[in-house]
Amino acid sequence: MTNPAPIFAVVLAVALTGCGSLGNMVGLGKKKENKTAVIPSSRFNETLGEAVEGNDIAQFQLGEWYRTGNQVNRDFAQAYAWFIISAANGNLGADARIRAGWRADTIARGKELAEIYKEKYPNALRPLASP
Repeated sequence: MTNPAPIFAVVLAVALTGCGSLGNMVGLGKKKENKTAVIPSSRFNETLGEAVEGNDIAQFQLGEWYRTGNQVNRDFAQAYAWFIISAANGNLGADARIRAGWRADTIARGKELAEIYKEKYPNALRPLASP
């Protein structure tokens, strides 16, 4: 069996080439923000169409995409707004998300956006079934 140390040293040297430090390579250094705009995909547009028609799962998905920066640029206020609307439509996952730790300014802006969306998309909130 060969000694893996020389192979590891070569792999490490190659990995570190061009890196400012090992900390940056493994994510411990300063994180650079991605300033490139994300162009919404057809999948995003389809999901948005379902969300404005009252689909709580699509609303939750929009919230997740805005929260994580997947499909769209990360925007916590947008995420919070869609979680509010989804939770109002009975989505328990969205209800849990709005109860998670959010910054006060994100909550305030998210509530503003949710009200704007409710006015702009009246079908986004569907009447809940009576017991």
